[in-house]
This record gives sequence, C-alpha cells and structure tokens, in this order.
Amino acid sequence: METISPPIMKQSYPYVSLLKQFYEGRSFVVSFNGSFLICSYGDEVKLVSSSDSSTLRSILESSTSFTLSLDDRLLFTTTDNHKIQVWEVSSRKCIHSWK
Repeated sequence: METISPPIMKQSYPYVSLLKQFYEGRSFVVSFNGSFLICSYGDEVKLVSSSDSSTLRSILESSTSFTLSLDDRLLFTTTDNHKIQVWEVSSRKCIHSWK
C-alpha cells in the first residue's frame, strides 16, 4: 500500500498593511449639504468625504466635541482643557480661540 505524504503548508505570509479607519465610534457631525462629515480620530479631527470615505482634511487637535456653522464654513471645537476654538474648514486654520 502506498503512503500519502502530508501536504506542504506555507510557513510564512507576507505583511499586508491595512487601511487606517477614519472613525472610532466617537462623535461625528454631517455637513448641512451632506457632502462631508467631521469625526474625531485619536488626536485629530477629520473631515471625510461622504461619497468615498476619503479624508479631505485633518485638524491636528484633540477635540471633545464639535459642530459646524450653518454654511459649513466654520468648525467649532472644544478640548479637554476647556478651550473653545473656531476653525475655517477650507484652510484648516484656527481663527478664534478662547480659554
């Protein structure tokens, strides 16, 4: 009787990097025109396209809450250290800050 040898199994697998998610379950705001949403991710606030989930802009500021102006031009954020900031969405520049 012929013996069957065990199949050869691959021992190592190539490293595959994964795409980083843009949302981790915290607060988010949808723009009034529906074209983008804003969500916090780690120490950033991300502006994400509604059509393809690509990150359009990031603001490198940890934020506890945020909201948009009615015309979607300004983003209002608050931080853990009780700072309120107003950001111009198109330029990602902070135009006002209060503490």
